[in-house]
Amino acid sequence: MPDRKLKTSNRLVLKAIRSILVPQILERGFFGKYPKFRRDTDDEVHFIQISVTKYGGSFGYSGGWIAKTAADDCTNKDIADADFDDRASVNHMMDLCGVDGSQFRASVGIFEYRYMMEDEAACRALVEQAASGLPALDHWLKTREADECLQIGGTKIGSAQNADLLWSIAQNKAQMGLY
Repeated sequence: MPDRKLKTSNRLVLKAIRSILVPQILERGFFGKYPKFRRDTDDEVHFIQISVTKYGGSFGYSGGWIAKTAADDCTNKDIADADFDDRASVNHMMDLCGVDGSQFRASVGIFEYRYMMEDEAACRALVEQAASGLPALDHWLKTREADECLQIGGTKIGSAQNADLLWSIAQNKAQMGLY
């Protein structure tokens, strides 16, 4: 009999997202429904979008902002309309141990659950970890002050979070002949 591929499911992680992360987004003044949310301020529109892989395995969420103008109140806009430098993704942060025994905190990228997708408690714990980055994302949307758990666009000179990084980007682009 031929081997069958296991049908993956994102059912339990979606349930956890809807019961843990979504209410916390709404409590911060956003409106909308899964997976897209927005919040209007006097001068800007803030967006949060949750992305889950279609057949299970990983998820993530991002925020972005667009300035309102007299001609455009951004009614029909979403996160895709925000410049890349005006977007931030929440990273999965973990405490790791180096080969020399040193301990450090680092991003391991998106939130992966492919090996625990049938374990409801594990899916809930992962979504709770993801939700712990929401205050940092909300703070960034309001102030543009980044936290270690955020990956900011940073695709143009002047958008990096520190002067050393700006210098390195400029040096590398110059060496590559991009200027």
